[in-house]
Amino acid sequence: MVGDLASAQKHLEELRKICLLPCEEFGDLEREIAEYRMKSGARGFR
Repeated sequence: MVGDLASAQKHLEELRKICLLPCEEFGDLEREIAEYRMKSGARGFR
């Protein structure tokens, strides 16, 4: 979902619900969203 911050955040929220234990996918996506926000100056819900 390159460049689609809204969809990425929605996906992150779904992962938050299903990853009861720390999961690699959640951490990866969370990190990518943070990097995208820093590079683009975008703000989003959290």
